[in-house]
Amino acid sequence: MLPALNACVTDLVAQQYAVKSERAIRASAMAVHS
Repeated sequence: MLPALNACVTDLVAQQYAVKSERAIRASAMAVHS
Protein backbone atom coordinates (compact mmCIF):
# COMPACT_ATOMS: atom_id res chain seq x y z
CA MET A 1 0.00 0.00 0.00
CA LEU A 2 2.64 2.53 1.01
CA PRO A 3 4.96 2.05 -2.00
CA ALA A 4 2.01 2.54 -4.36
CA LEU A 5 0.96 5.70 -2.53
CA ASN A 6 4.54 6.96 -2.56
CA ALA A 7 4.80 6.34 -6.30
CA CYS A 8 1.52 8.18 -6.86
CA VAL A 9 2.71 11.22 -4.90
CA THR A 10 6.06 11.16 -6.69
CA ASP A 11 4.24 11.03 -10.05
CA LEU A 12 2.06 14.00 -9.11
CA VAL A 13 5.07 16.05 -8.02
CA ALA A 14 6.96 15.15 -11.21
CA GLN A 15 3.90 16.13 -13.27
CA GLN A 16 3.65 19.54 -11.59
CA TYR A 17 7.39 20.09 -12.03
CA ALA A 18 7.15 19.19 -15.71
CA VAL A 19 4.29 21.67 -16.22
CA LYS A 20 6.25 24.44 -14.48
CA SER A 21 9.41 23.76 -16.47
CA GLU A 22 7.40 23.63 -19.71
CA ARG A 23 5.94 27.06 -18.93
CA ALA A 24 9.42 28.38 -18.13
CA ILE A 25 10.73 27.02 -21.44
CA ARG A 26 7.84 28.62 -23.33
CA ALA A 27 8.37 31.94 -21.53
CA SER A 28 12.07 31.97 -22.35
CA ALA A 29 11.34 31.01 -25.96
CA MET A 30 8.87 33.92 -26.24
CA ALA A 31 11.50 36.25 -24.78
CA VAL A 32 14.07 35.07 -27.33
CA HIS A 33 11.65 35.57 -30.25
CA SER A 34 10.56 39.07 -29.24
